[in-house]
Formats: sequence, C-alpha cells, structure tokens
Amino acid sequence: MESNILKWIPVPYFQLNQEGEILHFSSQAHSYFSSVSSLWSIIHKGDRKQAM
Repeated sequence: MESNILKWIPVPYFQLNQEGEILHFSSQAHSYFSSVSSLWSIIHKGDRKQAM
C-alpha cells in the first residue's frame, strides 16, 4: 500500500518490517503515539514476549 494512502486510514495503523521498525503509519496512529521508530518502544516491557 502506498504511504500516502496509509496516512488517511481512520484507525491506528503501522506498517512494520521484520525487525519491528515502523516504516509507515496512519495519521490516527500518530495522534495516539509520539514519533517513534520501533514498535518495541510503544509496547509495554512486560508484554513484549507475548507480542513476539
């Protein structure tokens, strides 16, 4: 999906690579989370094992 389209999806949406780096995100996701470059920085440490 093109990154321009992703910006306007009305739900929080992240496009990730295999390492968990955030490649693109929707505007809604940006309103909930500050600018981060990795999914692991927004997942609670206690929940990271389950997220893997």
